[in-house]
Amino acid sequence: QQCKRARNIVSEPTRLLWSCLAGRAAAHMEEISPERAPGRAPNRRAPSWQQKVSNEEYDSMVYKMPANPSAVDYVLVWPRAIASFFVRVSAAFGWRYVCFVILVYGLNQGLGESLSFFATQYLLTDEQPDGLGLPPERFAAIEGFAHMPWQMKAVYGILSDLLPIAGFHRSPYVLIASVVGSVAYALLSALRGKALAPQLAAVLLMLGNFSMASPDVMIDASMAERTASNPRHGSDLQALAWGMMSIFSLVGSACKGVLLSTFGTRTLFALTVVTSAALLPPAVLGWLSERRDVEAAPCCCARKTLAKARAAFSDHGRAPVLRLSLVVCALSFSLGGTSLATDSATIICLVGVGITALVTAFVYFEERKVSRVLAKASVYIFLSGALQPSTPAMFYWY
Repeated sequence: QQCKRARNIVSEPTRLLWSCLAGRAAAHMEEISPERAPGRAPNRRAPSWQQKVSNEEYDSMVYKMPANPSAVDYVLVWPRAIASFFVRVSAAFGWRYVCFVILVYGLNQGLGESLSFFATQYLLTDEQPDGLGLPPERFAAIEGFAHMPWQMKAVYGILSDLLPIAGFHRSPYVLIASVVGSVAYALLSALRGKALAPQLAAVLLMLGNFSMASPDVMIDASMAERTASNPRHGSDLQALAWGMMSIFSLVGSACKGVLLSTFGTRTLFALTVVTSAALLPPAVLGWLSERRDVEAAPCCCARKTLAKARAAFSDHGRAPVLRLSLVVCALSFSLGGTSLATDSATIICLVGVGITALVTAFVYFEERKVSRVLAKASVYIFLSGALQPSTPAMFYWY
């Protein structure tokens, strides 16, 4: 039985990939989540991330200095403490999930974001054929349009919750983002001169940002689930995510200038292909340890999705936030499209002021239904950022 179970675990990722690509229910996933028997709840096997260590075992893994430390102990205190940190986090959440967090937050978002954002500035401003040679107003318009995926993170969460793919809510979306980002950055690294028009560059840069923003939402959702399951260990999981992002960002900041001056802008985009494609294997292999939604079969998926959407938008607690998320995303698209369609600073300014007023009104009107304190805080946070916009002026000054 143990050999059979091990063989199923090894072959399961391959079958999962074909199920995701074909978009049909996977009957062979019965071992992970068997069908509901008549009159009884499904006897699902607990995902690996729920098989956590006890608090006593977790605390015992924390590195402690010996009673009589030597000079070697003082020298190795930090390496040993870091090693014990990874050991206990892996014991609590699984080593596969820990590696997935490192790939998403560290490699894809930390290093990939550092390289791509840096390369984008020179791609848009350098003269052809190395760059597009855009003036400051077009640079700002394309950069704002390219960053829209970061303003739509709420939509990714809504879609993944309401519309599972092959019964899974997270991994297929990470898979899609990885493929999209790899293709977008590959084209940015390959196309030159007239083959890369400013409009095409804007779309490719937007897809590249989507490949970072979407996995960020998926991994955040999984981290929230695991923190709820292991609340005492949640702070270490957050430290892992943000620590990896900071370390990989520092690595990118240290080497991106040398790489750009030595090999050029296209090399940075080629390296970002690697950071995006790195999410493909763990997404296919199921390192998120998701439990398949057996009620999301394709024959009834559309009907159940509509029912879930109606229930979500009818719920007094969730509906205001959902409506607000969709409105903000629609207004973001409107502003991004306006900035690309015209070079008139007056029109862009008027549209920006109008959208800022609309977002402020919608934020307060919708969130006050949940909490007036939350609504006031959200309005303050939004206005503090909207009234201090970032511009490319400093980059051009340098």
